Amino acid sequence: MSSFREALYGSFGVSNNNPKVMSALYILIIASLFVAIGFLGAFIWSVRRGHFDDDYTPSVRILLDETDTKTGTLQ
Repeated sequence: MSSFREALYGSFGVSNNNPKVMSALYILIIASLFVAIGFLGAFIWSVRRGHFDDDYTPSVRILLDETDTKTGTLQ
């Protein structure tokens, strides 16, 4: 078992009993949760504001011919 622990932690100098490493991980996990919640809030806000309503037409609008409905000719 000690060879596995040495292979896992030995090259980085991190021991299994170091509380500073674990507290840093807790801080990073909490910070990443706040960032994820922020991105989720921004996504929900943009969906409610209608930023994703029509994502197909603007990209192909230049490819479509616009015809006049009264005369049937191109504009």
